[in-house]
Amino acid sequence: MSFFINLAKGFIRSAVNQVGRDGGRVISNKLYGNSHSTPIRNVSSTDSGVYIDNLTSEPISNEDLRIRIKEEGFKISYSISDMGLLLKIWGYILGVISSAILYAICPILITLLILVFWWFIIMKYRMSMVSAYRYGEIGVYTQDRRYRTGKRLAGYKKQKISFLVPASEYEKKIILYICIFYTVLSVSMSVCGYFLYDFFQSID
Repeated sequence: MSFFINLAKGFIRSAVNQVGRDGGRVISNKLYGNSHSTPIRNVSSTDSGVYIDNLTSEPISNEDLRIRIKEEGFKISYSISDMGLLLKIWGYILGVISSAILYAICPILITLLILVFWWFIIMKYRMSMVSAYRYGEIGVYTQDRRYRTGKRLAGYKKQKISFLVPASEYEKKIILYICIFYTVLSVSMSVCGYFLYDFFQSID
């Protein structure tokens, strides 16, 4: 069983490192002025989620917002998270191994973890939002006291720029299918974990 524990620790360490790298690719809207700014030119959002044209101070319809998003070169992502495919695969494997360990320690915890995961999926679906993203050149600054701001532009690097937009009816259906898929995956993890636990029990 110590083999499982050490292997799980290794997976967790890899997952945490990858999440840190992925998280660094998402640029906060604050880089574009303030908490209500968006990467779309002359467009800002209110606390209630309404998008405003900064030139006319008029609300922007979802259709017009999508046109501007397309013109700015943004794409729509339906992903339930920003994790890469490889990290998701490792996450599934870790989930199976963790389930096997929990069957040996406290099986009731598996049910609790599945319920927490389902809650996350339900909240994701209720958001009814999708991510608009693109990759752009972002300035990289270094500390330099010779400049008034205390920072000097050292160059540029390519990073992911993303923000949330209201989902269309078609996109809501896609999100629902994705949530159902992840729900099935969560159940399959516990089932595969049980078979893995049973396999090692039979060896003993």
